[in-house]
Amino acid sequence: MRWGIAPAALLVAAAYYLGAKLGFVFTFHPRPISAFWVPNAVLLAALLLTPARSWWVLLAAAFPAHVAAELQSSVPGTMVVAWFASNCSEALIGAASVRMLVGRRLRFDSLRDIGALLLAGALVAPLLSSFLDAGLVKLIGWGEAGYWEMVQRRLLSNAVAFLLVVPPALSLANLAAEKNAPGIVAGVSIVNTLAMLLAIYAAFNGFGPFVGNLPEENARAVQLFVIGVTVPSLLLAVLLQQNRRTERAAREQGQQLTHLSRVVMLGDLAGALAHELNQPLTAILSNAQAAQRMLANGSTDLRELGEIVEDIVASDERASAVIHRLRALFKKGEGRYRRLDANRVLIEVLELANGDLMSRDVSVYKQLEPRLPPIVGDPIQLQQVLLNLVMNACEAMATVAAEGRSLTVRTYAVAGGGVQISLVDRGPGFSPEQHDRLFEPFFTTKAHGLGLGLALSRTIVAAHGGRLWGTTEPGRGAAFHVALPGAGRVGPMSN
Repeated sequence: MRWGIAPAALLVAAAYYLGAKLGFVFTFHPRPISAFWVPNAVLLAALLLTPARSWWVLLAAAFPAHVAAELQSSVPGTMVVAWFASNCSEALIGAASVRMLVGRRLRFDSLRDIGALLLAGALVAPLLSSFLDAGLVKLIGWGEAGYWEMVQRRLLSNAVAFLLVVPPALSLANLAAEKNAPGIVAGVSIVNTLAMLLAIYAAFNGFGPFVGNLPEENARAVQLFVIGVTVPSLLLAVLLQQNRRTERAAREQGQQLTHLSRVVMLGDLAGALAHELNQPLTAILSNAQAAQRMLANGSTDLRELGEIVEDIVASDERASAVIHRLRALFKKGEGRYRRLDANRVLIEVLELANGDLMSRDVSVYKQLEPRLPPIVGDPIQLQQVLLNLVMNACEAMATVAAEGRSLTVRTYAVAGGGVQISLVDRGPGFSPEQHDRLFEPFFTTKAHGLGLGLALSRTIVAAHGGRLWGTTEPGRGAAFHVALPGAGRVGPMSN
């Protein structure tokens, strides 16, 4: 528990007392067994949420609440103490067993953990403590039922209470402690508790499906119904929560892999990017030195000084734009979708790759259709896809004579309001065998490639509702096409 031990002890005492009063409502007289005994489940939940060194404080706090509740029901003092001993034994057996079986903090997205909780809390602890409880009742001479009959009734009563109290209490505490934790188990547990309490109340008041027999038989029927419904639904909720966490982990790993691919790609561009930054920085230095010389010579030509300052500002903005694009591509995190201009996205990619294109003697020809319909997407992810295709094209033309290296980029609207971006190089192209494997993870034709660029690019494009594919004419180059739906269209696109 996050609270201090004193507030936690007061809360346990209050919950124990209220649980006992509720349990008395569902007690068959003259037999001293409740059909739904809450205090033991309250104690067990409290112990599981508290370090073992503080358990004695909670048990001590529950004792006055136990005495106050039991003495109001005219229970002999010896029986009051005996029942508290059996109640505490159940909570201690359950909590210790769960800690021993799980060995760490209980997780609600693990079938193993919840299986251990159900085994220890709903079966082992109630069963073992029921032997003690029934024995003490017979020894003291309180009640008329037989020993095994009391064991059976108490086992069912405490198992039902466990199922309706402990899972919602622990799952809610888990939600409070863990940010962004899936709340499926908590939701299912709360719904189970409310629905089953209504069924129990109806059975004890003579209406609903569990009527028509003796009250004891009706109570047993509703107890078995509670167990039969809550256990499978709880396990199903755990499976769903486990799948949700697995999906979230896979998504996070995918984001990390995408970011890693982006970083590797930018590492390959490091030299060209340094050159791209060096040009405006050199211009800034040259203009600043020119202004210094003018001031040193006593020149006060304000018009010329103004032009120098304008050149410095323009160069600074150019350098700042390069750094801004780099920071955006290096940044981690989930995609942020917004309306985009496909031409603007492509132009920013070409500006970022400009230094690399120049160093490789690649001429770029732009055939951009004006007034394209807007698209919706994450600009950083789409830039990553296009930058990867640009770099692949440059590397594919490494063996081509410098005068023959050209990259044609086209954009145009397609049927249905979408946009297609095509990048056509003049490299050697690829064979039919390579075409079949182009988008397979870890397949690469490069000497030092990872084989992840095209696979990740296709995944990113698919997440945007689009398609990525390649075509080639051997000896005449390769073309890669990115088709994206328009801002008003959702879903995959066709060729």
